[in-house]
Amino acid sequence: MTQFYTLAVHPTNPNYIKGGTQDNATPHTFGNIASWGNPGAGDGAGCAINPFNTNFQYNSSQYHGLSKTTNGYASKSGFKPNFGSDRVPFIGKMWLDPNNGRYLYVNTDYLWRYDEDTDTWSARIGGVQHAGGSSRINAMDIAVGDSNRLVTGTGDGRVWLSTDFGANWTRIDRQGQSGGLPNRAITSVSINPTNHAEVLVGFSGSGDHLYRCTNVNAASPNW
Repeated sequence: MTQFYTLAVHPTNPNYIKGGTQDNATPHTFGNIASWGNPGAGDGAGCAINPFNTNFQYNSSQYHGLSKTTNGYASKSGFKPNFGSDRVPFIGKMWLDPNNGRYLYVNTDYLWRYDEDTDTWSARIGGVQHAGGSSRINAMDIAVGDSNRLVTGTGDGRVWLSTDFGANWTRIDRQGQSGGLPNRAITSVSINPTNHAEVLVGFSGSGDHLYRCTNVNAASPNW
């Protein structure tokens, strides 16, 4: 039995999938659902397939052991940055920009961005520590059609919004206030692709697991 943490799917071939798994690296079908390879290592974690050029793919193992291929796994290479004193998760996440496939984001208690075109990292984007205590960023979304609009959610219930590619961030959860969000672990965030002012946030450990805000641009967003 294999437990999948994450999954990435080819944009046009539903039989071409891969995923990060517990103790079993990153199984990959390469287009044949009956025959799996495995180009990963260790505990599989976040993974991604570039929808604009599927030769570009990304894997990770525990503590952001990041690797990539630019030629459909004819070869691969590591590209892990020095995370310094950041709280690096055991099973990390990654999010690929859906608008261009150029930018890849990974999580610590800060948000990091990799630029495939320049092979460079932007560390601690905007200088904002998104999560407090022992928490980290758990979820992130990039607006369809607007790579400048980013939202993150953390293990301690914080939601952050940037409208300028991460240069500046605003905390919008209004935790503990009327119309605000609970102090619970966030498991998902989603920006409405047709209305970027609307965001959904999913929680664990709460009686109400899903919250919606229809105007995250307001001075006091109501959830």
